[in-house]
Amino acid sequence: MARFVGWLASRSATVVPQKSPAPMLHHQNAHAYHLFTHYTTIPARSVLGSISGNITHRKELTPYNRGVIIGKASTNTRPTQIAEELSIPRSTVQETLYKSPLHHNSKSASHSGALKKLSKHDERRILHTVQKEPQITYARLIRELTLTVSHDTIYRLLKDHNIINWRVKKRPLLTEAFTEIHYK
Repeated sequence: MARFVGWLASRSATVVPQKSPAPMLHHQNAHAYHLFTHYTTIPARSVLGSISGNITHRKELTPYNRGVIIGKASTNTRPTQIAEELSIPRSTVQETLYKSPLHHNSKSASHSGALKKLSKHDERRILHTVQKEPQITYARLIRELTLTVSHDTIYRLLKDHNIINWRVKKRPLLTEAFTEIHYK
């Protein structure tokens, strides 16, 4: 851990020019030569500081990239070499090759999503009750229909059906004196 912290601290500058002390030999890695002879941009972040939540590390492969992986594998190229050429993890290449028979036209399989908390029957009961009695509260609705869901679940269902909350106008109750004046 201390070795990692020391390495991270040494990389804390924003732009670091690095030159090779001696010319690289022909048999040495060309990628390493490029790193040592060109400026490298390092993200400005404090040592052991928080990582931005806006950076996504895992991105879905496009159908084109999936086809490239399958095409290279069909020419007997090893997954490690494919991963290096495309700059993606080797596990991604292996998983793509393993699942390639399942993908039609190199498209991703559909994701199931979260399970529904309410059955269709419960949804109809809620909508019927709310339409019959528009001023019912969430707590009373849950109690009367004996539901085991949160207020937020009911709110999302009603919002999906364009039944949203609004402030009810407070109107005075009709009195006999008012009705006599109004309906004369």
